[in-house]
Amino acid sequence: MDETLQKNIADQWEILPDDIKAVLLSPELETKLDVVAEKYQLAPEQAVSLKTEVQLVLLGLEHIIDFAKNLTEELKIQKEQARAISQEVGSQIFLGVKESLKTLGEIIDILDSAVEDYKKEMAEQKETQTPTEQITPETILPPNPPDITLIPEHTELGTIIDEKLSKIVRTPTEKVVISERPANTYKGNDPYREPTE
Repeated sequence: MDETLQKNIADQWEILPDDIKAVLLSPELETKLDVVAEKYQLAPEQAVSLKTEVQLVLLGLEHIIDFAKNLTEELKIQKEQARAISQEVGSQIFLGVKESLKTLGEIIDILDSAVEDYKKEMAEQKETQTPTEQITPETILPPNPPDITLIPEHTELGTIIDEKLSKIVRTPTEKVVISERPANTYKGNDPYREPTE
C-alpha cells in the first residue's frame, strides 16, 4: 500500500461512524466475503481485490454507486457477474450500515463537486486570460536588461568585508537632561489618592 493511501485511510478512519468501524473490525466481514468469493468462483487474487473494494467503500474512499463498476475493472469479470456480486455484498454487508454509507456518499459527492467546480473555475480563468496577462519571462524582464555587476571584478569578497569590519564606527550620542521633579501645584490632599474611611 502506498503512503498516500495509508494517510487517506488514517484520516478517513477518524471520521467514520462507529457502526462502520465495527463492521470493518469484525471477523464476520472476511468470512462473508470468503463465502461470496467461493460462491462466484473467484480466484484468490480476485477475492483479495473484492475485499479491498469492500473496505474502500466502507471507509468512504470509494462511492457505493461505483462499486459494481469497480468490481468489473478490478476483478476483471463480466458486468453481470459484478452486478450479482455487488447485490450479494450489498445484502450481506452494506445493508447493516446503509444510513452511514449514505452519509459518507453524500460527503464524497460534496467533495467531488467542489473539486470539479474548482477545476472548471481554473479552466475558465485560463481561457479568459488575455495574452498580456500571461506571465512569461519576457513580460517580467525588460527586453535589454542593463549589465549589473554587484561585486567589482578587481576586488575580492573577503577584502570588502575585512575593510568594513576593520573600521571603528561611532554613533553620535545625544545627552538628555532630566529636569527636576515639578513642585506640587495642587493645594491640600493628593487628588489621585483614594479617600480613607
